[in-house]
Amino acid sequence: MIKFDKLFQILKERGISQYHLYTYENISRSQIQRLKTGNVNVNTLNNILNVLRDCTLDDICEFIPDKKEEEE
Repeated sequence: MIKFDKLFQILKERGISQYHLYTYENISRSQIQRLKTGNVNVNTLNNILNVLRDCTLDDICEFIPDKKEEEE
């Protein structure tokens, strides 16, 4: 699973609201919602990183391995 909690923390620290993203940065509300669920495309990530300018993918997301059920 890929989580974007880091991204939302960076946005909060920088005072960048979701309203700002979809009104001034051409990032749709549906793209923002997809970031919350982890179902996002590479183009959206590119757009977000262009808004932030000084961040990398590692700065805005975290990979958490899926839990595998033990085989019986």
